Amino acid sequence: MMQNPAPALAPGSGGATTISLAPGRFAAAGRSITCPHCENDVFVPGIMPLEPAGIRLVGVNPRGRQSVLLMCADCTRLLWFGQMPQRVGDAMIRHGQRGVEDVGHRKSVGGLWDQMGKLQFEFLLEQGLKPHHYLLDIACGSLRAGVHFIPYLEPGHYLGLEKEQKLIDAGLQHELPEALRQCKRPQLVVSDSFEFEKFGQKADYALAQSLFSHLPPSLIDDCLTKLRPHMAEGGAFYATFFESAVSRDVPERVHDHQRCEYTQAQMLDFGRRNGWEAQYIGNWNHPRGQVMVRYSPVPV
Repeated sequence: MMQNPAPALAPGSGGATTISLAPGRFAAAGRSITCPHCENDVFVPGIMPLEPAGIRLVGVNPRGRQSVLLMCADCTRLLWFGQMPQRVGDAMIRHGQRGVEDVGHRKSVGGLWDQMGKLQFEFLLEQGLKPHHYLLDIACGSLRAGVHFIPYLEPGHYLGLEKEQKLIDAGLQHELPEALRQCKRPQLVVSDSFEFEKFGQKADYALAQSLFSHLPPSLIDDCLTKLRPHMAEGGAFYATFFESAVSRDVPERVHDHQRCEYTQAQMLDFGRRNGWEAQYIGNWNHPRGQVMVRYSPVPV
């Protein structure tokens, strides 16, 4: 977790007041503030003096006044405010069902709902996914990608694994029409221990988007080890991660929404030591900079 930076002075009635510069969520005029560029809702606050040579407000003497800036924690876009917005939440979404209740099923899985769902769908189509293939969506959440894959695939060919029942329920209730569920019969399993055997079907393609970016090494190994027997011959598993130029220490116990970074060499080694051939793909136009690696099961 991030430690709170030292407080700073900001404008206030009757003189300057102190504010915390810790990352957080904010609201203005009773509405939550989100980044207009990337839809993120976590910001780092800051202050900026209003000087005669800088920003002027009509009818206001700017000397001694300050404005407030919120910097998006994802894309670094700056939002400017005349006074400090209300701090309404911590920077990190809480674990599990409480996090879903706090921010809703779309934000809990990272927001960018339409953009990320379409990106995953179009990427796998480029990799050769056809309607007759079986697709395993690992950490499928509230079906951000599933709403694109399920109509495309043949009935029963979408396999979604998710550890939060509340996310699955929200996806089915709010994102997937009943008629489509009945027609396409997606197979959904709730498991926090990679119980791929519960599907009873091998996957031709598997995808873990924004999963390894939040897992420690032991759980990445666990996922790859358990998945290997449940991939079809010639199948492919695609996983995204935050790439680091140098090896970083990742604690064994991490928060669901804490960012974990790995080097390209580390990600390739995860696969090779667990029965996979590994290929670095790199950039695939992820809006937050996650890159892609492909794992192909080594023939037994």
